[in-house]
Amino acid sequence: MTIHDLEEAAPGTAVSGDPGRLQALVRRDQLEAVRGSVLTAIPVNMLLGLASVLVAFQGGNGRAGVVWYAASTAANILRIGLCRSSCPGLALTAEMPPDMARAASRSVEGHLRACTVAAFLSGLVWAFQPLLCAGYTSAQALFYLTITCGITAGAVTHGTAYARIPFSFILLPLLSVAFCLFGGGGFDRCCLAACVLLYLAALSRTAFQSEAGYREASRLKNDATALARSRAEAQASATALVEEMRWRATHDDLTGLLNRAGFIQQAEDRLGTHADTGSTGAAELRFGAGTACLLLDLDGFKSVNDVYGHQTGDRVLVEVARRVRAALPPGGLAARLGGDEFAVLY
Repeated sequence: MTIHDLEEAAPGTAVSGDPGRLQALVRRDQLEAVRGSVLTAIPVNMLLGLASVLVAFQGGNGRAGVVWYAASTAANILRIGLCRSSCPGLALTAEMPPDMARAASRSVEGHLRACTVAAFLSGLVWAFQPLLCAGYTSAQALFYLTITCGITAGAVTHGTAYARIPFSFILLPLLSVAFCLFGGGGFDRCCLAACVLLYLAALSRTAFQSEAGYREASRLKNDATALARSRAEAQASATALVEEMRWRATHDDLTGLLNRAGFIQQAEDRLGTHADTGSTGAAELRFGAGTACLLLDLDGFKSVNDVYGHQTGDRVLVEVARRVRAALPPGGLAARLGGDEFAVLY
């Protein structure tokens, strides 16, 4: 049996064999990335919002700016709270039992939906920014247009892992800009509104393409991790199999004592002697002074097998082996040479 055979035989060692589990692991990676990216983007969001308030004060709309910024801050605090809250689904692993994995997957999906809703609410607040500049007709219109374009581009840049979140955030603000520009009339403003819609389409396409790339990278990562784990498990199984074969080659399966070959090998190693092969072809050991080799067999053992059966005979052999092992002096060797024959070296 090769390592490849062990890999094929090992159950549950390849995530690619379970599409549902692989999908859940990818979703877990997406949630981890979303939590990190949102926490990175929120401070920028709040700074740009503060700049908008300052410009609103300069333009005479300070009260509206404060109300708008309070709503924006509330949405941002909600998003930060979601990203810092505990989520059992982040503990999802490829080895998790199916019931726990399904619960973890539901937790991840629910958290992603909550983050999407929070992003939508934050975008809804930004959609009311035209109130601070009279629908992009005041002298501050260029500033607010620049801020809106910048924050929407930043949302897509930071939201590569899960496109629904940046899309939910940018949709209403950019539609609000386009609606205000169209409503203002004029060829230039209508062309600019069309460009804003084109910009929205381009950002949306970029967001979903980025998510597709992230999901593929996550899938490859999880498959590679599963393959590495599979090979490690196969290597461990192969090592255990080799050890078992080595043990079986030198020990008696029934009693656990050394067999004839194992007894001769260990006796050679301990005594520094070599086995001689006589005219009969049987291996014999020559022992030095101070060493004793006791050979024993069981009288009447054939009758036990004949009268009580071989299972009873096996139990007798196991009990004899246990007693021999218990009486064995430190450093001694005990072996079952075959049948009812035992050997003790001490």
